[in-house]
Amino acid sequence: MKWYAINKEYVNYLKQFDAIVPNVDYTGKLKNFLGVVFKSEYGWDYFAPLTSYKPKFRTMQNTIDFYKIVNENGKIYGAIDLNNMIPVPKGEYIEVTPMTLPSLRTFDKPREITKYWRLLKIESSLINDGIITYYAEKLYQFVLRNPSSSLAERCCNFSLLEKKCAEYVRNKGNSEPNRVYNSIEDDFDDYDK
Repeated sequence: MKWYAINKEYVNYLKQFDAIVPNVDYTGKLKNFLGVVFKSEYGWDYFAPLTSYKPKFRTMQNTIDFYKIVNENGKIYGAIDLNNMIPVPKGEYIEVTPMTLPSLRTFDKPREITKYWRLLKIESSLINDGIITYYAEKLYQFVLRNPSSSLAERCCNFSLLEKKCAEYVRNKGNSEPNRVYNSIEDDFDDYDK
């Protein structure tokens, strides 16, 4: 998996419908997302946000919706918030690389780019892609089947966001190569009952 930046316009569009969708712009610093954590049955690529270290992480365990990034000595670098993963259409994300970083974040000095890139590489090396994909798929299925559960309440509304993702693509005139968009609403209506 790699690090990506998601188009702010697209994320702000989703935030209109689901308040759990994470903010992506922090005073000139675009939030990084891990992706593609999994592909939904409708072909949407899902991305999960990286969150920086917080002291409360020390007592938290990895769960189906939260993955700590920890090295072999127990140092916690951050976490992946799977509960905040979102579907993103093609063309609305860009891979984070040393070349794209300066356009995605504000850096005071050129060496800060190198330092930040090094941190992202370390974090990436500590992530088990197989576990992330396993947790992401399980979480997605659980939330769709149990929308009233306490776990679903702290997650993005995946079915709603997929509908809104499809609307966004249609409104933009994008030719996203997913399954037929009109069937999405019909299929997800079954989960809403």
